[in-house]
Amino acid sequence: MLDFVMGIGFAFVIEGLLWGLFPHTIAKVIMQISKTDEQTLRYIGVGSLAFGVGIIYFVQQARI
Repeated sequence: MLDFVMGIGFAFVIEGLLWGLFPHTIAKVIMQISKTDEQTLRYIGVGSLAFGVGIIYFVQQARI
């Protein structure tokens, strides 16, 4: 559970850092994302999910 909470905190740190350093660029990226069709966003989301699960799996295997 502690690892999960730390992961959530780390995600907030990264997001805050990006918004703090590049607010205009992030706003432009959000505008571009809003113009992207739903199917493409779904593929990107599933790909990101698989990538994240892969990272977690390999880190857990390295701990053992």
